[in-house]
Amino acid sequence: MGCVDSRPDILGEAHQEPRLRPEELDWHVYANLDLQDEAEQLELARFLRKILKHMPTGTDDEGSVMSGPEKTLHDSGEDREKEEPAVQRESLVQRMSKGLSISTIAFHRAPKPAVMPESIRGAHLTVGVDGERLTNHRPVSMQQIAKYTIYEDEIDETTVKALLDLYRMGGKLAKESFQRLVRECYEMYLEAGNVNHVFVEEADERITVVGDLHGALRDLLYILDASGLPGARHRMIFNGDFVDRGEEGCETLAVLLALQLAFPDEVSLNRGNHEDEVICRIYGFETEVKSKYDAETFNMCCVMFRYIPLVTTINGVVLVLHGGLFHREDVTMEDIEEIPRHEYGTFEEGETAHKNPGWYRELPEEEQQRPMLKEINRDILWSDPMKEKGRELNRRGAGVRFGPDLCYQWLATNGFDLLVRSHEVVPDGFELPYRFCLNVSDGHHACATVFSSSDYTGIGNKGAVLSFRVKKAGEELENSKEISRGREVLPVGASSLEEAELYYVVYDFYTGQNKPDMGAYNGKTLATRILRKKSALGRAFEPKKASDGTVSLTQYSQVMTDVLDLQIHWRQVVPLVVPQEAVKVPEDGGEADRRIHVDTFLNSFDSVLTKKVKSAPKSDENDAILEQLYENSSRLEALFNFFDKDGNGEITKQEFVEGCDLINQRLPAGEQIRSAEKMLHLIDFDDSGMLDLNEFFEAFRLTDFRITND
Repeated sequence: MGCVDSRPDILGEAHQEPRLRPEELDWHVYANLDLQDEAEQLELARFLRKILKHMPTGTDDEGSVMSGPEKTLHDSGEDREKEEPAVQRESLVQRMSKGLSISTIAFHRAPKPAVMPESIRGAHLTVGVDGERLTNHRPVSMQQIAKYTIYEDEIDETTVKALLDLYRMGGKLAKESFQRLVRECYEMYLEAGNVNHVFVEEADERITVVGDLHGALRDLLYILDASGLPGARHRMIFNGDFVDRGEEGCETLAVLLALQLAFPDEVSLNRGNHEDEVICRIYGFETEVKSKYDAETFNMCCVMFRYIPLVTTINGVVLVLHGGLFHREDVTMEDIEEIPRHEYGTFEEGETAHKNPGWYRELPEEEQQRPMLKEINRDILWSDPMKEKGRELNRRGAGVRFGPDLCYQWLATNGFDLLVRSHEVVPDGFELPYRFCLNVSDGHHACATVFSSSDYTGIGNKGAVLSFRVKKAGEELENSKEISRGREVLPVGASSLEEAELYYVVYDFYTGQNKPDMGAYNGKTLATRILRKKSALGRAFEPKKASDGTVSLTQYSQVMTDVLDLQIHWRQVVPLVVPQEAVKVPEDGGEADRRIHVDTFLNSFDSVLTKKVKSAPKSDENDAILEQLYENSSRLEALFNFFDKDGNGEITKQEFVEGCDLINQRLPAGEQIRSAEKMLHLIDFDDSGMLDLNEFFEAFRLTDFRITND
């Protein structure tokens, strides 16, 4: 997932910045910050993959933590039992690099107790938001739902309802039952193709398309309550990015897998870019699973993710996939069907594939087919639409951006009328990216974005779902009460509803508690990024300073754009990040003549760590180490999580030094981390010789930063 701002690039020059309304400015800044964050996280993921490939013994040629599903899924249980004592003696790094065979895990089916405990298994309960029971079933204590086990021989509708009730009451699914859901879906997906085909043929049937959920269990529960469970007249498509970022990824995934098993013909799951081993290490799912279950369960999820189908079609004319279209025009549905999806990982196609999607053309012709198909797989998960015509590299760092001309062309060539995709947060949960770029000859919207996690990361966006239906003969849609509850009704493959046979209704919702202050969020995020680049900004501003130490707004905007690589309306966000005392207005000038006093501006950004360095005796070495810490903070944080395999939130001095050594193996000589032990001393606030995660985050916490709102 990411957030794409469709506005043209802003180069920072004053005359090139159209004035935005406050709500537009908030979203413009957030969208660009989120896009940059995704690109940085992808770069971090590439970095981690390089490290994994250079881990001591235990990795395969691909360098995957999993040692390759094809190889490990067929290991015998006896072999695994023999290996376990040796694994216990291995080093921390070696254990990190070991693979997992989920086919050898024994999934016990718990025997039914002779007397059923007072639990939620026997009744479908509805619980209010304040916890008050709305039905007259027997009370259930929290102790009784702290570890719920699925006893049924088959996962069915009753299981799904019990699981929903469990999660409504704050209960937890037992590890064995969670692993069972993963295992049984994995076995189902082994037999599935890359493309599912679903149909809505009668007026009382419907197909609900759900976009990114990202661990937002509250939104999933709302959607299922509002739309009802799947059934013979109601099919559901979940369009990827089920986990990461949200705090209830395990619960969200468990519900989706249970739905898949209970309604195999009525539910389709499409893989998203976050259903990926490396990505969900970066964005939080690994940490969540290990805190609620264990590392074995996380690795099982990663294996299963590789087998989730990629695409679903509706009535043969709507293409539903997570990201978007492709780096080449001649891709066909036959190509998509041939993708070896279980082999795909975001960074398995070489170091520069993201910069050159057609890299495989340099290979001998007979060797091009397989990497070409994997590149199409990447596009399906990562690409985004853009309003401009043509195609360009995606600023996310993977996939491409494709314009309305290419979208219309590809859909028409391959017999489709509409592309439904998710992958990016939009303010209202639904967006037609080409709404004002209509192809006059076609006269219909060819692309729709649906995003179903409301209040995503606390930014106050709506979520939405799409409901696809066919019209009754002579039906006037405006008279339908159910349709009138939707925000928008749109035709498929026609310029008007009267002409369309297939149409869809947009339903939006918001499950957040309070509307957040996006301006405050943006201000703090920008401040953190400025702090990370404080030294580089100082160097860039130095030759531009006037004798009074100030720079013009145009110079300020250009330096901020260049150094932070962030193309936003820097003049308009001055009140968010520049303290009033740093803004100088000449006596004979106006608002447009304001200047920024560089030292006052930069010195307003401080952290716990910088204050500690300032309080120590002056040392050029400390200053250099401080700059390296900020430049590598994301890498160090990721390595911290990698080395903290027991999950106790601490790593030793030796592990920290080993982590820095791993970073240095992948950095040019001029960028390598020096004096790892002294770096540790700076971060080790309690002088324990150990580094805990709280200390690490505390080191980079902003202090004394106040957002001004002029």
